[in-house]
Order: sequence, then C-alpha cells, then structure tokens
Amino acid sequence: MTRRLIDENRWRAARYGIEAEFIDEASRTSASVSQVLERWLADLQPDLEPAEMDALRPLRSVLALGTSAHVQTNLYATQREAGASHIEALRGVVDWLIQTTRAESAAATA
Repeated sequence: MTRRLIDENRWRAARYGIEAEFIDEASRTSASVSQVLERWLADLQPDLEPAEMDALRPLRSVLALGTSAHVQTNLYATQREAGASHIEALRGVVDWLIQTTRAESAAATA
C-alpha cells in the first residue's frame, strides 16, 4: 500500500471506528472493518499457534458487540429516553465505566 492510502485508511479508522470502510488498493474497492479483519485472520492462521489465535478472538467480539464508546452512547440514550436529565445520564455512564473498570481490574489480578 502507498503511504497516502495508509494515511487515508488510518483517518477512516479514527473517524468511523468499526464502521469504517477501508480502501483496498489492489482491488480498487472498499471493504468493511469486519471483512478486512476476517481476511487478515485467515491469512495469519497458518502461521499462528492456537494460543495466538485465541488472543485475537476478542477482535471479533468487539465487531459483534461494539466498542466501549458504543455501550456508553447507548447507555446515555437509554437513560435519557427513560427520563434522566443530561447530567443524570452522564453520571450513569460514569458509574458504568467505574464498574466495568473495577471488574476488568479484578479479573486481571485474579
């Protein structure tokens, strides 16, 4: 890939996250993040140990379930629809972040 194309795809990833469409220079088409990921995993699989492939499994989970940002915006919207004020909804998101961070920290030290 040319440097210009790499920069464009990087910008698309930063701007659109997992909804990005990447430009494939060879085929002159675009592909979704999930299509690119599946292609990369298929290409990598013969060269990786099973444990290494397992380490990449969370990537599929993020594509299926969304990122933390998706959860946060959905939680905020849900709370607002339920009648929470802007500040109350933000507090709900912060509470979720605290709980999630503590749970992940506890799991990492266990």
